[in-house]
Amino acid sequence: MQQKRSKWAVLDDDSDNEQPSAVPDSIEAYLDSPPTGKSEVTAAGGALKYWESLRTTRPRLARMAMDFLSAPGLIILHYY
Repeated sequence: MQQKRSKWAVLDDDSDNEQPSAVPDSIEAYLDSPPTGKSEVTAAGGALKYWESLRTTRPRLARMAMDFLSAPGLIILHYY
């Protein structure tokens, strides 16, 4: 029985393997890794700088994180 994979998974191009493994930049690899401590993010200079520092090792995840973190907030003004 073949294992169901997420459509977001990135697979290695190694055709010798019967079941390709997720590469380090996949969401599965990120979610399987230990949580990052607040002190590590603070030491990097904040969340945006932390993810910017990961652009070389996890380029797609870092870009996604920076897109989410830099999105403008929503302000709803209600006038009476």
